[in-house]
Amino acid sequence: MPPKTKKAPNAVAGAVLLVSRARTHITLQVETPTKQQAAFATLYGNWTGKRAKWDVLNATGHAHDMKAGKWGSEYRVYFEEDDFTKHQMERYGFAVESGSTWIPNTYRVNSQVLFRELVQTHGLRLGENE
Repeated sequence: MPPKTKKAPNAVAGAVLLVSRARTHITLQVETPTKQQAAFATLYGNWTGKRAKWDVLNATGHAHDMKAGKWGSEYRVYFEEDDFTKHQMERYGFAVESGSTWIPNTYRVNSQVLFRELVQTHGLRLGENE
């Protein structure tokens, strides 16, 4: 029997759940190696429909330079600690962890597809979204 393939997380369902259940904010944050910052700004601009520049995104305090220490970008979605939402996000295939290191009383999902869905479809932007 072939090994089970891991299903891709359901970004559409996850985004709808977060947007519909969020009682406070959803915060979007990215950490990007120096070499990938221009590429991230281009991607983000495509998702928002507005041209973006790294230095402007970085000035928001929610786009961080990882320097050369890591190989890829980390797309973070923070949401209020809510066990129902946490369990549903896990059922949708996302790894949910504590986000309290950066933002108190939150859970965090690291996912480019969820981040993109929230930006492109639901109009959320880098930083705090209420």
